[in-house]
Amino acid sequence: MAFIVILGLILFGCQKRSQQKQVEEVTPDGIEKFLRYAMITQSGVYTLVGAKPVTEFSNLTIEPSQERLLKIYERLSQRARDRDSFEEVSYHFKEEYELWVAWSKVKDEYMGENFRFFADPYRKDNVVFANLAAVALVLDQYYEDFRGVYGQDFEPTEMVYSIDSADSEFWKACFSDHYLSGLLYGFGQSNSKLFAWEWEKKKPGKARVGSYNGPIEVNNPDVTQLSPPSFIVYSPLDEKVLFYRNMREKIIELYEGKDFKELTLKLLSDSESALARL
Repeated sequence: MAFIVILGLILFGCQKRSQQKQVEEVTPDGIEKFLRYAMITQSGVYTLVGAKPVTEFSNLTIEPSQERLLKIYERLSQRARDRDSFEEVSYHFKEEYELWVAWSKVKDEYMGENFRFFADPYRKDNVVFANLAAVALVLDQYYEDFRGVYGQDFEPTEMVYSIDSADSEFWKACFSDHYLSGLLYGFGQSNSKLFAWEWEKKKPGKARVGSYNGPIEVNNPDVTQLSPPSFIVYSPLDEKVLFYRNMREKIIELYEGKDFKELTLKLLSDSESALARL
């Protein structure tokens, strides 16, 4: 029995030192590296400034095994596989996972009431970044659509605070619905509705295209390399794409001449959130 207790204490000590090491790794350079990945590579900065209510990142919360990495690599386009070896892709996925684990331990120290960074309760390997004020505005603007799926009345400015709850029937219903989730992800009403119709008929339309080719693959990217968010559109002059292109220029202007990490953390802290004052 004494041996088991001692062994348990040793294992606990190792785990604690490992957790401390992960937190240390994210401070300060690791914080900036994660923020550049989340805000620029994955276009989360559009959510940070309120232009896009929710941004979701894939393949972050589950430690990538060799088998899992092989499956991810096999799903990449031939062009991507020609550009990056399996070893390079594996390294980046492992690094992103480690950065998320470390950031998740310290994020509450840097974030204000208006933002949530959380593991997706419904897609277990994904991370969700939400701007609560922007989400509340979408719930209010399309209230009847959300109420129709949920089946009862709700208060948008109160419901947003349970967005990270796995027990919320409201959010489970919303994120299970292609139209409503499209609205929350900032894809626009037309794109969200057309995609939902496609999904119901299991027949993609011929006119659909990507808003752009996908996240940039640059280590430590600069804000000038920011791309519009990636989603399916149905018009060569889609209004949401035009909106994000314009917003991109404004974001670059906002960050010009400023320290990236310092400004991002200041915006994340959002001590004067309008929503929090309601």
